[in-house]
Amino acid sequence: MFRPAIPSLAGAVVVVTLSGVAGCAPANTTNTGADIGRTRSVGYGVIVSIRPVTAQRSDVRADILGAIGGVAGTAAAPAATTGSAMEFIIREDSGQIISVVQANDKNFHPGERVVLAFGARTRITRVPG
Repeated sequence: MFRPAIPSLAGAVVVVTLSGVAGCAPANTTNTGADIGRTRSVGYGVIVSIRPVTAQRSDVRADILGAIGGVAGTAAAPAATTGSAMEFIIREDSGQIISVVQANDKNFHPGERVVLAFGARTRITRVPG
């Protein structure tokens, strides 16, 4: 029996859209279901500087429309989401300098020692204690 693909496509759009919304949460305090049980490498460092940056992420719906039919995706392309974030320049204990962009909802300051959790996305948290 032939079943139209539209319900499957609609379900995929809902899942991808909800995934996009989950990605809007502050990066250093929220884990996704995919993070549970995943091993991360951990390092330590000191924040050298912090500066505000604009984080832009394309609208998931525009990406889906673009994949389905180029014209509709092109028309929806301006629908990008922007938000504010901070770029943290961090000197790792090894001496390497890295940049991490995330929300500063924990009010980090230059000179503060932090834990670096490396994975699909690198995150910083306070050193416990």
